Amino acid sequence: MSYELKGTIIKKGELLSFKNDFKKIEIVIETPGKYPQKIKLEALKDNAIKVDGQLNIGSTIELTFDIKGSEYNEKHYVNLVMYKWEDITLDLIDNPSVEIINPTT
Repeated sequence: MSYELKGTIIKKGELLSFKNDFKKIEIVIETPGKYPQKIKLEALKDNAIKVDGQLNIGSTIELTFDIKGSEYNEKHYVNLVMYKWEDITLDLIDNPSVEIINPTT
């Protein structure tokens, strides 16, 4: 199941490289509204390189992500992995409302 989210990038990590040329980058976006949420997402492999080159702190984006869960040493982890995005910063000049969109299937 895929999910969509809109928000502004408030943190952007460094592009990390691992074995077998695997790459990862993390960003934190803040959603607007009465109770803003700060949400950490990651991009992997080729998408990590694209995020590193295309997105900046302060950019408002609309993104699609998956929820990935894993277990390691009897501990459970959840990652939000973004794989599609659009920088809508310029679009918001005319329409400043930003919101969380319902999950898509």
